[in-house]
Amino acid sequence: MDYEQMIYRRLHCRRPPEMMEDLEKFIKIILKKKHTMSICKLCKCKNVKEEPVKKNGYFCSELVASVFKRMKVMPDNKLSSRFYPGTFESPSESLEFINGAYLDDEKLIDFYLD
Repeated sequence: MDYEQMIYRRLHCRRPPEMMEDLEKFIKIILKKKHTMSICKLCKCKNVKEEPVKKNGYFCSELVASVFKRMKVMPDNKLSSRFYPGTFESPSESLEFINGAYLDDEKLIDFYLD
């Protein structure tokens, strides 16, 4: 799939070595996973549970939320599967960070060259 544009928002937070080591381990595991979206995730089924590492894969925004939670910059009071791409748009009243973390304003990256 070719994209002409992308939005980028940088996460600002403390990054102690133990956080980065844990994040690196998590990334090595999820690199083998596929991009997935299920009807249960979309319909907010009650049987969807948070897993330390998904067996079947992640939807894009679900992966971002899972990483932020693993970094302890986002509270763990909402399932990662309940985050959608629009959740991370600026401004977002439903997006909550902890431990001094925050996202930059949106920056547009344009891949289209005339």
